[in-house]
Amino acid sequence: MAELNHEIHVDWSIIKRIANMIIEQYGRSSKIGFISNKVNSYSIDPFVWVTFSKEYDFIDSAAIVWYNDAGFMSSTLEKMFLKNSVKLCESLDEAIEWVTNTK
Repeated sequence: MAELNHEIHVDWSIIKRIANMIIEQYGRSSKIGFISNKVNSYSIDPFVWVTFSKEYDFIDSAAIVWYNDAGFMSSTLEKMFLKNSVKLCESLDEAIEWVTNTK
């Protein structure tokens, strides 16, 4: 699960650092479910997901938890660029249940 700081801009360098932390923890060949818990407002370059999909292949499914209209809009945009199974969730409990039960 990831929670990013308020009002940062997520670009390729940040995504790459997060990906490398995940690889260090679980290994490159593992398949994981990932939760983005958008408790803070931040921006993300949605095109980083295109590069991410080419460079890394360890996320099987992702849940994005949104808490307001802006979060929903940015989550919807992100979902369009992710190649994996993605669910937009209104609560962390919903996201955990979905990722846990997704094969």
